[in-house]
Amino acid sequence: NPFLRSPYASPVPSRLTSIKSGMSHVWSGHKSTSWGMDETRPTSGTGNNRWGGIAMTILDTLDTLWIMGFREEFEEAASYVVSSVDFSDGSHGAVSTFETTIRALGGLVSAYELSGDSRLLTKAAELGDALLPAFGTKTKCATPRTTF
Repeated sequence: NPFLRSPYASPVPSRLTSIKSGMSHVWSGHKSTSWGMDETRPTSGTGNNRWGGIAMTILDTLDTLWIMGFREEFEEAASYVVSSVDFSDGSHGAVSTFETTIRALGGLVSAYELSGDSRLLTKAAELGDALLPAFGTKTKCATPRTTF
């Protein structure tokens, strides 16, 4: 079975092509139905802002776009985040501290580390500052939800 090769071997070319094609398909779907929104609802072809309206899918996908070699898509997504997502405007309501930390902050930091795009580090610092009050508890453990 070509899919059960050593983890150190290069991916099977046909598998790699299939995976990149799938990513291209879902990214195009997100762009056409719910660009800038947190999630895509694939059956209805709409989006929602379940995570505070911070473009969570874009934030969470930046590193994947870079790793898969989708440089144009990465640049478009990074530019959108830099120009259109504001973590300091107080409009996002209560969000999950955990999900926002691992998906949004983690997405920004990993995308910065991979690409070297300092705009993403600046955005990560902005989001980190917005999340910081969630850790201001007596125990220093984060509250489950935070508002920014």
